Amino acid sequence: MTFNINSFNSSLQRHGLARDNIFKVEIGIPGQLQSEIAKVAPVAGRGNIEFFCNSVTLPAFDIETDELQPQSIGPNVRRPRTMNFPILPCVFNVDEEMGMVKFFHRWTQHIINYDKSKGMFGNINGQLPFEINYKEEYAATVKVHVFRPNGSKIYTYEFGGAYPVNVGEIQTSWANNDQTMTLSVGFTYDLMKVDGAKEPDPGLLGDRPSTDGFPSQGVGGAVREITDNNVINKLKNEAEAEINSVKSKVLTRRGYR
Repeated sequence: MTFNINSFNSSLQRHGLARDNIFKVEIGIPGQLQSEIAKVAPVAGRGNIEFFCNSVTLPAFDIETDELQPQSIGPNVRRPRTMNFPILPCVFNVDEEMGMVKFFHRWTQHIINYDKSKGMFGNINGQLPFEINYKEEYAATVKVHVFRPNGSKIYTYEFGGAYPVNVGEIQTSWANNDQTMTLSVGFTYDLMKVDGAKEPDPGLLGDRPSTDGFPSQGVGGAVREITDNNVINKLKNEAEAEINSVKSKVLTRRGYR
């Protein structure tokens, strides 16, 4: 099969290429923080945060694996073990009133009160120095939207339970005549949704399809009444067989023998 440059160009023209410089970041400010931000950092309280985000690195989907040798010889193969969510790094332009810096410093203080300038009993919203707040008081939803050049939305990443774990350093220098101040912020989160993923079926709490005829229950799952007589009889027979097996054995220090 030969390479056809005309087909290549035609495909690109037909489908286009996504631009990485047309995006918007939305941050839902936690409720308790909203009233404070309106006073100390009005730029953040007026919904302008999205216009000050200079860049964001959308996270990788990184599945952690374990290596094993199926027959104890030959090359190792990898099997999935879990999936962790990496930090969401963002860079924000800083306004001339330092409102963006105030916003993230105040948000950090809502997570853990890092100020002990008034002694070990000086509190912020009831938090003593280095006391950690309840998560529902500081967690938020962060959304990153990607757009076409005509302004229509292409794709959205949604990060739930998000909060800043790293509010970066700011470098200042007399030599930086033609540069503006930026602030790096890293968010952690415990929920990630993307437009390209399939929407989960809510179903019953803890239920999942079963292959052996029995209802499968996850930890903390909903309890369902078993009404299928075949299933009931199967459970009874297995229980009776187990009881008879135990009766025929002698209990020792190492269990039934």
